[in-house]
Amino acid sequence: MELKINNILQKQFDEKSRKNGLYSIRAFARDIGIGKSTLHEILHRDKKMSKSTCIKILNYLKVSPTDYDEILNFNLNPTQDNLFKELTAEEFSKIATCEHYALLSLAKSPSCPSDLDLLSQRIVLSKIETENLLEDLIQLDLVAVQEHRLVRTAKLLTTTYDVPSKAIQKYHNTSLDKIKDALEGVEVELRDIASTMFLMSPDKMESLKEELKAIRRKLVSSIEDNNENSEAFLLNISVIPISKRSIDAH
Repeated sequence: MELKINNILQKQFDEKSRKNGLYSIRAFARDIGIGKSTLHEILHRDKKMSKSTCIKILNYLKVSPTDYDEILNFNLNPTQDNLFKELTAEEFSKIATCEHYALLSLAKSPSCPSDLDLLSQRIVLSKIETENLLEDLIQLDLVAVQEHRLVRTAKLLTTTYDVPSKAIQKYHNTSLDKIKDALEGVEVELRDIASTMFLMSPDKMESLKEELKAIRRKLVSSIEDNNENSEAFLLNISVIPISKRSIDAH
């Protein structure tokens, strides 16, 4: 899900301009109900917005109730720690598998069922395994069952700096296993597994890590959605599906 309002606005303005070559920033500002200069500052200078301006824009965009508060809080206080739920080392160790995060991702969908049979088919695990994953997430208050739906209760997740290497290795090993399985088990149209060989001085590794982290976050925020047709995908920079429609799970 894209969180930055200026990116959401720019995407919508580009779409309107493609459909109507005469559509202008002035017309866009009029439709939203804000001044042309204000809109220009938001789009081109990443201007910090007032709460009233944010609310006007979100109402114009008809943002879903599930995303409204998260987008509003992110744009008003993008550096506040309360936008994230920080997992302790012990908590992260408990959910250090791809399947846990697949369920967390699916819980963002407004129509994710809580039925264990349907969930187990969706992430292609046994009913008992799926129940254990779900119990882990519920115990950590990351998801809840509401009216036969699985609902994500936590927003963005981060970890403390003392996560042990064994827990991180466990998570990455489950990720790599999924990628290896996808090479033969997933049609090429639904995956992208590629690599690039290049030369680099080792002392640039830290800088490269930071750039890759920024790229991953930007990619996910620009492409993520939570509609009823959404599936859980793993970005590693390889991209593979981690869930599937129940009708295809047999």
